[in-house]
Amino acid sequence: MENLQIQISEDGLSATLTLTRAEAGALTYPHLRYMATQSGIVFGLADETWFTTLLPQLDKPTNTLQVAHGRKPVPGRAPTLQYHFETDYLCAGQISADGRIDYKNRGTIPFTREGTLLAEMIPSVMETPGITVQGKEIKTPVPTGQMLSAGPGTSLSPDNLAIYAARDGSPHLALDGTVSVAPEILIEGDVGLRTGHIIFNGNILIKGVVHEGFRVQGMHITARALKGAIIQASSGVMITEGIIDSQVSVEGSLQAKYVSNSQIDAFGDVIIAHEIMDSNLRLSGRFVNKRGEIISSEIAALKGFFIKNVGTGVSRPCHLKIGVNDHVKNVLTNLTIRLKSAKEKLDKEQLLLTGLESRLITLQSKTASLVSMHEQLLRDEAGLKQPDRERKDENKHQLFATQKKLHAVDTQIHEHFTQDDALCDSIDRMKETIVPLEKAWAELQKQYHAVASWTTKQGKRPEVHSSGLLMEGTILTGPNSRRVLSRDISHAKLKEHVLEDGTHKIM
Repeated sequence: MENLQIQISEDGLSATLTLTRAEAGALTYPHLRYMATQSGIVFGLADETWFTTLLPQLDKPTNTLQVAHGRKPVPGRAPTLQYHFETDYLCAGQISADGRIDYKNRGTIPFTREGTLLAEMIPSVMETPGITVQGKEIKTPVPTGQMLSAGPGTSLSPDNLAIYAARDGSPHLALDGTVSVAPEILIEGDVGLRTGHIIFNGNILIKGVVHEGFRVQGMHITARALKGAIIQASSGVMITEGIIDSQVSVEGSLQAKYVSNSQIDAFGDVIIAHEIMDSNLRLSGRFVNKRGEIISSEIAALKGFFIKNVGTGVSRPCHLKIGVNDHVKNVLTNLTIRLKSAKEKLDKEQLLLTGLESRLITLQSKTASLVSMHEQLLRDEAGLKQPDRERKDENKHQLFATQKKLHAVDTQIHEHFTQDDALCDSIDRMKETIVPLEKAWAELQKQYHAVASWTTKQGKRPEVHSSGLLMEGTILTGPNSRRVLSRDISHAKLKEHVLEDGTHKIM
C-alpha cells in the first residue's frame, strides 16, 4: 500500500490511481483521502459511496481508477453582429448565362425607410473558467467582437445594441464596420465644366459622361462613360459604356462594357463585358470577362480569373497575377505613407505646443515672484509712510526708492500679463490646430486596421478559367511561382500547384 501513488494528468483535469486486485481489497476511503491530500487534490475527489461501491467490482489483476475530476473551462461567445440588409457590396451584379450584363438592373442596391432596423448586436456569453483537481483556475480567452458603429443617416439605440435608419436611402456597410444610409443625387447630363467636381456622401447617378480631369466621389456611382475621369467610390461602380483614360478606386464591385488605358483598384469583383486593353487592374476579388479580350494589360486578381481570350498575335503580352493581392498591398503602402506624414505633422504641432506650454509655465513662475515682490514693496511703502521724526529724512529717501521699485515691478507684471494672454491665445489656437490632426491620424489608423483585418478574412484563388485562347507569351504569376506560356492554350483551367519536392508550379 505504501507504493500506491495518485497520478495527475498533464492538464490537471483528472487524477488516477493504479492498483492490483489485492490492493483494491485493502484500500479504504480515509486512506484515499489521505493520498489525495498528499497529492494536493482539493477539488473533484470521488465521494465515499461511489468509492465503496466500485472497489469490490475491480476484478482485473491491475486496475486504474479515476479518483478525481476537474472542471473543464467553457469558452465564452463573442458578441455577434446581425445585419438586416444586403451587406455584400463586393458581389457581382446581374450577369446572364452568355456573359452579358443587365445594366438596367439596379435592384442589387438595397433601399430602406427611416426607422428601419438595420443592424443589431447579439450580446456576448461570458466564459466559465475551469478548475484543476489541485484547485488551480483554468482561464479561457475572453471573447472579443466587433462593436456596432453608426455612421451618417443612422441612429444608435440607447442601449447601443441596435442601429436604425434615420432617413430614407441606401444602407451601406463600410470596410471598417460602419453602417450608414446614403441619399442619392441625380446628374441629368455630363460631369464637366458646367457641374465641376461631384463630391457627395451618397449614391450618385450620372446620366451622361464624366469628362477629363473631373472627379466624382461618393458611395455607389453610376455613369454612362468615363473619359479621363477620377472616380472614388466607397461602395460600387457601374458604367453602362466604357472607361477610357481614367482612374477608378472602388471599395465594392465594378462593371463596365470595356476598359482602355485606365487604372482600376477594387476591393471586389470587376466585370467587363467586352475588351480591356492597355490597362492596369489590381483587385481583391475576381476578374470576369467571359465574352471579350484582354489586350496588353496587367491584372492582379486575388480570387482568380474567369475569362475568354488573352492577347493577340501583335500586341504586348498580358500579365495575369493570380491569387496575388497587389491591390491591398498598394492600399496599405499608401496608408502607411499617409500615416507617417500625418504623424509627422501631429508631432511637429505637439512639439510646438509643448514649447509654448513650457514658456507659459516659466513666465507664470516669474510673474508669481514679481507679484510676491510687489506685495512686499507695498508693505514697505506702508511702513515708511508711518510718522517717524527721528528718521524723517532717511524714510523720505527710502520711500522714494521703494515707490520707484513699485512702479518698475508694476510695469513688469503688466508686461507679463500681456505675454501670458498672448501665450494662452497661441496655445488655444495650437490646440484647435491639433484636434483635426489627431482626428485625421486616428481615422487613418482605423482605415489601416480595417483593411488589414478585412484582408485576413479573404480567401485567395490562384486559378485561371479561360473559355477561349491564352496566347503564347502571356505571363502568369502566382503567390509562389511564375510561368510564361510557350504556346497558345485553349479552353484552359490553370492553377498554382504544390509539387512533391515542395516547389510550386502553375499548370
